[in-house]
Amino acid sequence: MGVAAIVIALYQLFGTGIIESHAQARLRTTPIPAHPHLGSPVARLRIPRIGLDIIVVEGVGLPQLAIGPGHYPQSAPIGHAGVTAIAGHSSGWGAPFMKFGRIQPGDMVILDARKHEYRYRITRMGIVQAKDVWVLKGDPWSQSPSKLVLTTCWPVMTSKERLIIWADLASFA
Repeated sequence: MGVAAIVIALYQLFGTGIIESHAQARLRTTPIPAHPHLGSPVARLRIPRIGLDIIVVEGVGLPQLAIGPGHYPQSAPIGHAGVTAIAGHSSGWGAPFMKFGRIQPGDMVILDARKHEYRYRITRMGIVQAKDVWVLKGDPWSQSPSKLVLTTCWPVMTSKERLIIWADLASFA
């Protein structure tokens, strides 16, 4: 029984990361479609403070989050008015959001989508219960017409809570 647990843990920590890495390599060469379907790329996400540079896909189901962070389909398209929401793993599957604890208000989140660059400035961060879906409505203290919400399981290696990062669109080109 102990060996099986070790094998499962190693797969979760390393094997899933290899799968995600191969998927990301493929996604980086795939054009972003005008009307994305589940699993197709929607943007390149960069957060300079933590050295993150990854492709975001459409959808937040297990198959989509296994290949990269996912855009909540019911949220606003990237760069549009409203709230754009993206989820990602903090452990396993490449753990793209593992370093989110190092992010600070004022940091920039850059999303490249369909030949445009959208720069969001982080306004607040918080930890909520996993069931608190209200966070997908954006920072309740923000008056910005275009908001971004990033969500991940927290603390790392658990799914007990969610670390939420709220940001407002600062500029686009």
